[in-house]
Amino acid sequence: MDNTTKEGKWRTPEQRIRDRQLIAEWYLKNKTQAWIAAELSRLYYPDHKPISQQQISLDVKAIIQYWRESSLHDINDAKQVELEKLNTLEATYWEAWERSCANKQTKAARKRGTDAGNTVQSVTDETRDGNPMFLAGVERVMEMRAKILGIYAPVKNESTAPIIVKVEYGERKKLGADAEP
Repeated sequence: MDNTTKEGKWRTPEQRIRDRQLIAEWYLKNKTQAWIAAELSRLYYPDHKPISQQQISLDVKAIIQYWRESSLHDINDAKQVELEKLNTLEATYWEAWERSCANKQTKAARKRGTDAGNTVQSVTDETRDGNPMFLAGVERVMEMRAKILGIYAPVKNESTAPIIVKVEYGERKKLGADAEP
């Protein structure tokens, strides 16, 4: 290919993908863009005009944009999975709560004497108020869901105590337009 084409435009889509994978790896290892350009040119494009630092800068911007977009999707997907788990857990807590509120029937059988026909059976109905642990579980699920969705407002911690600034070496610095000397 001829070297008169615009910088980086001569790379095929496959080359660009391979290059960006290497650029991302080296970028995360704190290699400079100039070093990345020189190394990439040396390894893969010895017969072309070297890739410039500016081209690496454009590739880094594209990589960062890709990371932002994919992490946003990944985070949203992860949130959705956790919300679905919470929905299932909440339904389980509600079912358990309803069962714990239902009347409980206890059947018992006792023998009277040695005769097999002398069996006394009794049935006891017990009215129950429900187990509050299940409602506490529902409450925890609701709290976790609100946290995942970001429903809670940030907590503002304002201090009414005066702020003291220590100035080193005895110098006085004006901290604002209305600061006293």
